[in-house]
Amino acid sequence: MEYLSTGANCQLPQEFRGQWIASDLGEVTFQTNTMGTAKSVVNFGPRMFTCATKVGEQYLLTYVTFNKFNIQRLGLLLIYK
Repeated sequence: MEYLSTGANCQLPQEFRGQWIASDLGEVTFQTNTMGTAKSVVNFGPRMFTCATKVGEQYLLTYVTFNKFNIQRLGLLLIYK
């Protein structure tokens, strides 16, 4: 598996930006290269995803989290325009 940077390497489309309501996450806020959630994502609490890469009209967003054993985990979210 190739290394995937967790830094902002792409920008989300202008039409995504602003606040949205998701049925499972509640309020979701899109900015230039981030997406923040108000509610828990898989019991990890609110998250700030960063746009890591764009291929065509697909955007891969990432976030880094740590568990109680201090093991780094990478969360991934793929969205389509």
